[in-house]
Amino acid sequence: MHYHSLGKLPKKRHVTFLKQDGTLHREHLFGLEGFSGIQSLAYKLDLPSATLAIHDLPQPLPVVSDKSDSLTYRHLKTAELGRNEDWLTSRIPLMFNQQVEISVGFGVPDTLFRNASHHELWYLETGQGWLRSEFGNVQICGGDYVVIPKGLTYQFQYSQGDRFLLTQSLQPIRFPNRYLNRQGQFLEHSPICERDLKLPTVLETIDSCEETKVTIRRHNRYFEQVMNHHPFDTVGWDGCYYPFAISIHDFEPIVGRLHLPPPIHQIFESAHFVVCNFVPRLFDFHPEAIPAPYYHSNIDSDEVIFYIEGNFMSRSGIEPGSISLHPAGIPHGPQPGKTEASVGQHSTEELAVMIDTFEPLLLSSRALEIEECTYERSWIAKK
Repeated sequence: MHYHSLGKLPKKRHVTFLKQDGTLHREHLFGLEGFSGIQSLAYKLDLPSATLAIHDLPQPLPVVSDKSDSLTYRHLKTAELGRNEDWLTSRIPLMFNQQVEISVGFGVPDTLFRNASHHELWYLETGQGWLRSEFGNVQICGGDYVVIPKGLTYQFQYSQGDRFLLTQSLQPIRFPNRYLNRQGQFLEHSPICERDLKLPTVLETIDSCEETKVTIRRHNRYFEQVMNHHPFDTVGWDGCYYPFAISIHDFEPIVGRLHLPPPIHQIFESAHFVVCNFVPRLFDFHPEAIPAPYYHSNIDSDEVIFYIEGNFMSRSGIEPGSISLHPAGIPHGPQPGKTEASVGQHSTEELAVMIDTFEPLLLSSRALEIEECTYERSWIAKK
């Protein structure tokens, strides 16, 4: 990420920075890779580690079915998931491996939260509000991806929100290197640029001595930290490690005369997966072009698509909130009649998020409850 700052800062790092009463502000460094990776330095009113107690919380671990590692095509209907108002179970894990966890839920939780092991990527379908954090507030709305690096305390203040897609990763989530120059600036051919980023703009400094509870995830365990002050007591910070958002609607699609492969739709990457989005766009404009994708094998990855809205040119039987999983080892592509129907079409209004993981995904028991079991036969043409 690019350098950003908010609030009051001393001229130099690690020097005395006094409050009005003559006492010191407390420096708090957030950094990756043992002081060698990207970082941000925040200045706090209170001791960041001032803790009254830390308690274990119930551990809602995903349950794996004995059949969840079977090699087959899958279609999950997330509209059939029940709504749960409890913050801890509002994130419903559907697919996961050792590096990535993909969840769906309804209603964005408003608990003070810190993920100590996973970087988070949210996709919010609807609604509007703020992501509040110790690095300031980011204004967000439906259609936004929200990237929250691990180790940051945050809270959603969000209304009218419906379904969300949450991807949690042990490795950082970043923009693809091929979109950036050596200095980290977006290149001219990138489908996004710095102007599209929604950065923290309002630094909300809370000076409170009341007990405050923060829920923490550490790998597959959850804890509650009781602090003697509010963690949003930052008076200033600067650096390259902070939460931000970017709208799927600000992604400018790349098109060509003939069908282009999925990497042109990529918006994020990590060490073990990539994220692409399919947005409204013109189709290929060669006079004999076939806009529908060709059949292909994901030899190195499992492909997950979360369908948001629109008329999906290569799929039948898909509804908003559907998730398809096409695992490595078996080819996939348009369903019967979809290739022929795409010829001569000029554009599409589809909206979807695709996640390709480089390691096999397992399904949770909740995923198996909402699976359409006949999906693997959807490529058989009716006679």
